[in-house]
Amino acid sequence: MSCRELSAEYLFWLEDVKGAKPSTVQDHRCLLADPGQAYRRGPGSSHGLIMAALGDRPAREVTTREVEELLRTIAATGAGPRTVNKARQLVCAIFNYGMRASTYALATNPAQHADRRREPDQSTSTLRDTKAARPTTTPRRRVTRSSSISREARSP
Repeated sequence: MSCRELSAEYLFWLEDVKGAKPSTVQDHRCLLADPGQAYRRGPGSSHGLIMAALGDRPAREVTTREVEELLRTIAATGAGPRTVNKARQLVCAIFNYGMRASTYALATNPAQHADRRREPDQSTSTLRDTKAARPTTTPRRRVTRSSSISREARSP
């Protein structure tokens, strides 16, 4: 069983059995495309880095070192930590599927021990960006019943 075949079965299971959203399945298909496969929309073709690295390898023989090399290759393209981690999570999910007793009972998941990339803390940067992007306005004066009455009393 090659990683390419295991990936295809995982996608089928994810879509038909687990009922994953179409956008999730499409995103996984894009990440698992073969190198040079044309995009469905627009010009260009897939880099196919996951299938180039692991596609023809027997799933039982893939090592953590090979997964690490794949992640380094993805990072070398200029991809951010989130993109590298996303590929790691997909490979990990595929091997978790292969480890199930009802599928191939693979002994280990080589992606499980591959290092995650550190992602920027979104909570602090988002707050800072939001405050910086917010236009400055003068605060409105709150009009209450008592303030409107006192205004009327002052009017001649």
